[in-house]
Amino acid sequence: MLYQRMRSAFNHMTVMFKKEMVLKAGNYEDGLYMEDDLLWLNMISAGARTGNVDQILCKVRVGAGMFERRGGLRYLKLYRQARQRMHARGQISYGEYLKKCFNPSCRCPMSRICATVYIFETSKKKQVMSS
Repeated sequence: MLYQRMRSAFNHMTVMFKKEMVLKAGNYEDGLYMEDDLLWLNMISAGARTGNVDQILCKVRVGAGMFERRGGLRYLKLYRQARQRMHARGQISYGEYLKKCFNPSCRCPMSRICATVYIFETSKKKQVMSS
């Protein structure tokens, strides 16, 4: 749960889960752009066993549209609202809330900067994986 508290530990398109556990956790809730992260923390809090496999299950192209949807002041406001919910439920600490919501590299409002940071970070990971 520690990793999930700081960033999304799961890529939704590769997640498998039991319907009963999703329902036990309260199902998806309204939280524009953050429904998945809210569900994962709710499932973990409800006792779901989680894990990741050490294999690439799919390859996804990332276009400019993703950065436009995941940036800007509106997105930052929605992100903070979801993180506030997580804090109110005791799923993250106040320090974790502050660290993620006020870290400009995390949710930078300018999509061009985000795209550059993302490309740089993924190229570093590719170098590590190939060595």
